[in-house]
Amino acid sequence: MRMEVGMTPQRVESIARRGESAEPSGDKRETDETGSSHHVMSLSDPRVFKYLKDVDNLLVTHLFTYQPSDKDEDDKDVCPICLLDFDELFSNFDPDNAEIPSNLAVTLECKHPVHLDCAKEIFKNNNKQYLSCPICKRVFGGVLTGTQPSGGSMSVQRQSFSCAGYESYPTFEITYNFSPGLQGPEHPNPGRPYHLSGFPRVAYLPASEEGTLLVKMLRVAFERRLVFTIGTSHTTGMPDSVVWGGVHHKTSPSGGSHGFPDPTHLQCLKEELNKLHVFETDVSEKTE
Repeated sequence: MRMEVGMTPQRVESIARRGESAEPSGDKRETDETGSSHHVMSLSDPRVFKYLKDVDNLLVTHLFTYQPSDKDEDDKDVCPICLLDFDELFSNFDPDNAEIPSNLAVTLECKHPVHLDCAKEIFKNNNKQYLSCPICKRVFGGVLTGTQPSGGSMSVQRQSFSCAGYESYPTFEITYNFSPGLQGPEHPNPGRPYHLSGFPRVAYLPASEEGTLLVKMLRVAFERRLVFTIGTSHTTGMPDSVVWGGVHHKTSPSGGSHGFPDPTHLQCLKEELNKLHVFETDVSEKTE
């Protein structure tokens, strides 16, 4: 899946050469509930131009300067990655300084601070496709993708019977299937076959307004390879198996330990999808 970023590298470099700012004129400054002030780094600053040359454009468009609030020594912010203090602040450096230290304090778009070097490691660990906050788990500059085997299918059919507890609605019958294949470099044992047990797998949701939205969100999650992964099957104990990836499904419309009725299931499912950064705004307007 293609990752969306804010600006092309050519656009960033062009802005920096002309001495313009990527933001509207004026110093964009915000203050959070802790009193910390955060303002956007100006791309016309020579220090930032050097910074642009060293890191990917995606980092530039989603990192901001960090200014700590006045706190006691024991209550100072620390980097959630390396757990070290923020000793190097962007405001401490001469504009003509050719070097920007890797332990410079920067702020993610969610206003959580990290060291520049740690932000670069987050970016690297995400295959240089997006930034993710280690505190609030928000994703910036792209979408979170998983390790579900490629080439699977998800089909949805509307059935006339109802899920227990939702007798006023018909039911969405969701069928997942995969073909045999080999594990990729993102899997536990690259090059080995993965095992398929219990496929095709069938799950159910009521065809209510909320259920319709959740089916669409599940499709987004499936396209992002987030619904399944490869690991050890809890049912068979077999390693290298295609297993659920943490999104709980109801596999029976009525009865059983994984079936309806369950008045909390729809809300819990939505929260699980949100934790995987699948939101209502990701859903297309097309109907199932």
